[in-house]
Amino acid sequence: MLSWYLGDGKRHRFILKYSIEGNEKYESRELVQQMIQVAYQTGYRKLLDLLTCDKWKALKRLQLKQHPVYATYQGYTFWLNYEKEGVVRARTIAYTFEEAEAISQSLRRLGIQHISISIVKNKWKTYYYVGFHTSEVVKLAEKYSQWREAIKKLVAMHDIKPRGPITRRLLELAENPSLLAQKI
Repeated sequence: MLSWYLGDGKRHRFILKYSIEGNEKYESRELVQQMIQVAYQTGYRKLLDLLTCDKWKALKRLQLKQHPVYATYQGYTFWLNYEKEGVVRARTIAYTFEEAEAISQSLRRLGIQHISISIVKNKWKTYYYVGFHTSEVVKLAEKYSQWREAIKKLVAMHDIKPRGPITRRLLELAENPSLLAQKI
């Protein structure tokens, strides 16, 4: 698929479009994510980035904005995203402020201090995001193997490189997901 797209693909802002024997084909954006992931795993990404291929850049812009990896803590599912600024963000949803505060207090007992609670309102419901960033994600990964596995997936998906001591520690934890740790 990647070869077809790079060979006979058309740059488009919203869809994956390519041609086989003159017949145009359209694919979903989920396929884009798979193509990019394969390019990362096989090492072709480095070559395509070096060549500054316009179709490759367009393909990367088509990928889903956030493709999370999941980890749990005390029955709550957190989704982890890697953002352009080099930040790993972890968030979960609570349906009452009391629930959000309870999650936050439980995390604080583990030494996670920089926690944010955001209120989200829509027509039907109000809910709360409980979240934290890279240095706090590292603290959970040091304690729980499931979080190290999630970081390992995130690193592979985004080809995260060390930018400082915190991302270096994050990468160390990703490389050693089987370290002895408590089970959740």
